[in-house]
Amino acid sequence: MSFRLSTKLLVLTGLLCTQLFAQNVDEIIEKNIEARGGYARIKAVNTMQATIKLNQQGMEMAATLTQKRPNKLHLKAAIQGQTMVMSYDGEMAWWIFPFMGNPDPQKMPEDQAKDFTNDADIDGPPG
Repeated sequence: MSFRLSTKLLVLTGLLCTQLFAQNVDEIIEKNIEARGGYARIKAVNTMQATIKLNQQGMEMAATLTQKRPNKLHLKAAIQGQTMVMSYDGEMAWWIFPFMGNPDPQKMPEDQAKDFTNDADIDGPPG
């Protein structure tokens, strides 16, 4: 058997084997949900919290992100000795943004509020 023919057979065999064991996206997602105890158990989670610590180019940042059902989101970050807060209570988004010179809570501008509130659902966007 020539080298070219054996190489083609090897590639073809590899492709066929890959197709036999391939999973589609839906199967991977379903296995992930099952591994976490099923969809009902995931939906039973009412609050999630993540703690973040970054050090980039000598600038340190520590943050806490909290999501709570239904559609509540709170981010608190300490950056260079100042504390920024962004929050959404399910109806209104507000922030404390001291980097702009105002340390008081303010209603978040509409375009920032839209981006921020899109992340409020624990389950992620529908679809």
